[in-house]
Amino acid sequence: MNDISEMLRHSAARLFADVCTRGAHDAAEAGAWLSDAWSSIDAVGLTSLDEICDDAATEFVVMAALARTAGAFAVPLPIVENLIAQRMLRSAGLETTGAPATIAVNLPQNSLTLRQEGSKFIVSGALKRVPWGRHSAEIVATAADEAGHERTVRLANIKPVRQGSNLAGEARDDFAIQACTLEAGDVGTPRSGLLSPYLEAALMRSFQIAGALERVLEMCVQYSTERVQFGRPIAKFQAIQHQIAELAGHVAAASVAADAALLAAQHGDAEFEIAAAKLTASEAATTGYAIAHQVHGAMGFTHEHALHLSTRRLLSWRDEFGSEAQWATAVARRLNSVDHNALWQFITASSDAVSQTAGN
Repeated sequence: MNDISEMLRHSAARLFADVCTRGAHDAAEAGAWLSDAWSSIDAVGLTSLDEICDDAATEFVVMAALARTAGAFAVPLPIVENLIAQRMLRSAGLETTGAPATIAVNLPQNSLTLRQEGSKFIVSGALKRVPWGRHSAEIVATAADEAGHERTVRLANIKPVRQGSNLAGEARDDFAIQACTLEAGDVGTPRSGLLSPYLEAALMRSFQIAGALERVLEMCVQYSTERVQFGRPIAKFQAIQHQIAELAGHVAAASVAADAALLAAQHGDAEFEIAAAKLTASEAATTGYAIAHQVHGAMGFTHEHALHLSTRRLLSWRDEFGSEAQWATAVARRLNSVDHNALWQFITASSDAVSQTAGN
């Protein structure tokens, strides 16, 4: 982590701690849009890549720092989705408006078709479980044009046909797009050679999971030192120590895998590293949830305790933008495509490249 991302994490942490109160979380889960919290975050520039990035080379680093911090504080707002939406628009040569935006890139659940009529475009299709859909002024998605080429489209002020939510109470909505007319300024062609938005989203979810796991570990350590049973803190019991040590191992693995994928994403094709990062994060989320609630006992399941704000997100995010099973399959297929005599070289070459990049 460089100095810029470290400073950004500290600044974001202070702000998120102020705006993500328990009342704010309860209101968000009841379906409210936290306009005051969004305005506070927007006022310091954390919702705009132009404000927080010096150049395109730092975008991934900055986004990862914000994603990790937002995950740690269980921010009930589309911080990550909004920034990915801006990257999608910019890579397609489209202007950003500054309005709250989200993404619909979870293919093949989402399928849009696009055709041109004169100077305008007509888009149709379905979008499933769009994060924060009902609260977003814009949805940035991918659509296939008449030639089968991928295009980036911006859908403004559309209403969901079904409002849903994930286990954490975050909005996940369905949309039916029926012959919606778009202006030329809302349709673009993404630049070639970039990571797909789906891979970007999977990478940023990995960082959110890593941040949430770090927070869960902190709560487990604190609770185990404060909770007294049989005359001494439960942290003194070997079984609890073993559980927390196992949790710490998963937290470290998720964090390191995400960092390695981030480095790879900055310097070329990172599909394998991102697949491994999301797989590791999803595995850690499952184990981390179980250990955290075992350590906390019944207390951790109460609404009043903050643990569930993180653990319910772990259970939700582990399956978003690719589940553990999906990414395990992707990793296995990639490894299976490598000649068995070159497998070790393939693994170490990826690791050496990341290590060399980190050292430069």
